[in-house]
Amino acid sequence: MWGSLASGSRAGAVSVLAALALGGGFIGCGSPGPASDESVRADMAEVLLALEARLTDPSAEVSLDTVPPFGGDPVRIRRLSGGRFLVLLRGSSQLVLADSSWNELSRAATPPSPAGWAFAGEEHVFVGGRRSASVALFRISGDSLSVFARTDLEDVTGVRTLAYLPSAQALVVADDFDSRVLYLTLKPDWNTRDGGPLVVGREDIPLESPALHLQVAGSSLLISELIGHRVHVVPLDPGPDMERAVQLRLDGPIWAIDSRASGDTLWIAAGGAEDRPLDRGSGEFGYVDSFLYMYTVVDSAGEATPRLAASLNLSEHGLVTPKAIRYEPAKRTAWISGFGSGVVLEIDLSGESPRVHRTI
Repeated sequence: MWGSLASGSRAGAVSVLAALALGGGFIGCGSPGPASDESVRADMAEVLLALEARLTDPSAEVSLDTVPPFGGDPVRIRRLSGGRFLVLLRGSSQLVLADSSWNELSRAATPPSPAGWAFAGEEHVFVGGRRSASVALFRISGDSLSVFARTDLEDVTGVRTLAYLPSAQALVVADDFDSRVLYLTLKPDWNTRDGGPLVVGREDIPLESPALHLQVAGSSLLISELIGHRVHVVPLDPGPDMERAVQLRLDGPIWAIDSRASGDTLWIAAGGAEDRPLDRGSGEFGYVDSFLYMYTVVDSAGEATPRLAASLNLSEHGLVTPKAIRYEPAKRTAWISGFGSGVVLEIDLSGESPRVHRTI
């Protein structure tokens, strides 16, 4: 129905970078700064680019030796029209535009230590940095990148991630250090480089802990809290209506989410820890397996009802700490990558119970 990297090791790099090839990208653990060993970062970039090609066309033969490394700790990748790719480099704080053969076309500096982006169509992308209070808006024009606008956020130390709401022409920003998200009303002049102030209004929305992920799906905004062990499903009308929000809760952290809307149903794939309290009885942690959870949220007469549709123990299939998920309702398939495993699982969700279709 529903649908610790090993230094110099490409297998270790796969465990981190496979998620980037799933389209939505991935925010890594640990320090937001660059690694001390730039050669490892360059190797990671090679793996990233090869994985993207392989997952797009599983039959493709890709040689890591033929893919040019961009370096700089890549954390996001997106395929654009015309076969172009956009890559976000956290360590070097750069945005790179490449052609279909991975030849670099253009490069632009971002706010320091970028970890997230949000697209407004295909020609504009917002980028924030975890070591900066700035949000930059870039324009992608043909083979070039340029800074279209920039705004500084008052009393913000860093930006974790962002989500763009086209219906409201607004930007939601996750504060990296405080338990809040910022709802920014925008007034950009998309046709000129100097159209006045980018942000014309701001509302701070408090949370119980800092947000890890933001995603817009249909008429809902999803906000996940890593420490809070919850996902808020917030109706948009056109801005977030927190009073009508419903919550998905686990008795453990949620590391990754992906959601798609189909009619009045919202499908949510979440990667997290086992949904039961940690057991320290033996002096070690127990009940720490990694799971895929599939939820539905049905909107009926303005009232949203969440339901757990299915779950799958990923640890039993060799995937630990799921850090990115890509869910495709039309294919009834999910792809999942983990921080602690050098594999990508392709999971068939078309039957009564989820099953691993193949391991990549």
